[in-house]
Amino acid sequence: PQQTATNDVHLFKDGQEVKPSEHIQLTSTSPTTTEVQIIKAKPEDEGEYTVVIDNKEQPLMKLKVHPKPVVRQEMQLPKTRFNEKETLTIVCQFDATPEEPFVFLHNDQPIVADSRITTTVENNKYTIVVKDLRPEEDEGVYTL
Repeated sequence: PQQTATNDVHLFKDGQEVKPSEHIQLTSTSPTTTEVQIIKAKPEDEGEYTVVIDNKEQPLMKLKVHPKPVVRQEMQLPKTRFNEKETLTIVCQFDATPEEPFVFLHNDQPIVADSRITTTVENNKYTIVVKDLRPEEDEGVYTL
């Protein structure tokens, strides 16, 4: 059999062509086989996949991606009530490095670091420090 070059194989997801990348790779493994590899599949990779070889469309698979469970984490909060001008420090420790970077939120809005607020990420530990606490401005729910 004649070898099919990977550039003759076109991959489609939900009818849209998917170009090979670091995330999705096409590799010819034999004259009649091309391997499709999705690196670190995510929920947005779900869909109906087909391939077109020599202008012939072939159904490939329906991909369902289950989100990876979140790594267990412990959040340390020394107390829930603070006085004006005190410093709030929240430390969140994970068992393993999360695959996706996390963002600190205050009342569902991303926290912007400034002279009073710092966020750090070291290995598996996420820390936020809010100095010189201000009533109303700093009150609310902090999440990661």
